[in-house]
Amino acid sequence: MLARKLSFSATRHLRKQPEGVTRKEKPRTPSPSNTSHDSSEHDVDRDRGLSDASPLKGCLLKKNSSKFGREWAKRWMEVDDVLGCLLYYRTVNDQERRVPARIYVLDELRGVRTGNGEQLELKFWPKGRIEQAKERLCIDCGSRTVKMRWLHGLNW
Repeated sequence: MLARKLSFSATRHLRKQPEGVTRKEKPRTPSPSNTSHDSSEHDVDRDRGLSDASPLKGCLLKKNSSKFGREWAKRWMEVDDVLGCLLYYRTVNDQERRVPARIYVLDELRGVRTGNGEQLELKFWPKGRIEQAKERLCIDCGSRTVKMRWLHGLNW
């Protein structure tokens, strides 16, 4: 019979770094109290993630079809400029784990329809499919400012 030593009380030891290798440090960001801004409106937009320099991502409402009509569900959406994709996640935790529920290729985006209010309808036509296989993604941005940011971010 093989016996194994119980290590519940054992402490973990860090591995020694090879010579010449240093640990990477996280870049330090200035605290909000140290930075100065021109207007309070800019601060509000920056806090909401609406500045032009920030990546295009946020929590939006996505329209789902169901047996009892159409419903809106919260989805975390993000545009990955490196991959050229629009990713949407069911929860923020899925976004942190990088497990998208759906990936849309931005090269396949053929049209954007804007309605009254804060809604956008994105039409994708995947390459190699027939015209009936077009895919629609209806999202509600929550405000006109966010809607315009998504329109400009998607280059429409």
